[in-house]
Amino acid sequence: MNQSDVVTAEIEKEVQKASGNMMLKAFSAPLRLLVVWMKQTNARLLELENQMQKNEL
Repeated sequence: MNQSDVVTAEIEKEVQKASGNMMLKAFSAPLRLLVVWMKQTNARLLELENQMQKNEL
């Protein structure tokens, strides 16, 4: 697990905690979307890095 995945997992955990709080629940939906976007971006970057390494060989 690389550093970006660790950070994303930590943010996701905190968003889940916020979802349980009535005061923060309204803010948690956009944050959940941000976490999904971060996961997709991490996956795309990993794929790009793998392709670049493959092309170097």
